[in-house]
Amino acid sequence: MTLSSFLPATGGHGTSILINGSNFSSDTADVEVTINGKKLRVTGSSMNQIMAVVPKRCGSGKISVKIAGKEVGSEQTFNYVYTRTVTNFAGNGTAGYANGRGEDAMFNFTGTEWHRGGGIVIDKNGNVFVGDVGNSCIRKIDPSGLVTTFAGTNVAGDADGTGQQARFLLLYGLAIDKDDNIYTSDPGTGRSKR
Repeated sequence: MTLSSFLPATGGHGTSILINGSNFSSDTADVEVTINGKKLRVTGSSMNQIMAVVPKRCGSGKISVKIAGKEVGSEQTFNYVYTRTVTNFAGNGTAGYANGRGEDAMFNFTGTEWHRGGGIVIDKNGNVFVGDVGNSCIRKIDPSGLVTTFAGTNVAGDADGTGQQARFLLLYGLAIDKDDNIYTSDPGTGRSKR
């Protein structure tokens, strides 16, 4: 069995690689293809070619083909390209205060030099909490994309309490502990709150 070449030489997750060689197998169940020990999904094979799909996060490395206890490796390295796609999760780019789903929600990160992201944390249930500095509150984005106010309102102040009874003057940064308690600093009042 030989492995003479493969195309393309570069790609990311989901890239189909055509592997050329000899004495492969026409039964895809007999063929195992790996990069760095991570299995590729074999979608087709013949005696001279194998088509396999690159898995997530396999990294760059040599391609290995194993059939019936025999194994061959490529001389060249497959260069894995990590790709990141950035999409809008919540908000519409207009400063304001509105709860809602996706682009119906509004946050306020504009205004004075202090109005910037006040921190982001994620709890065990996949809820995302955002320090909405310009609105003096902590917002919650659930896994479905629904934005609600978790603590505070869009009225600045200094008050302990739960939900909308809490007030923040200038929240700055968020942290979360193993029990999903959320903490913030409020330099406007000189206090840290949970």
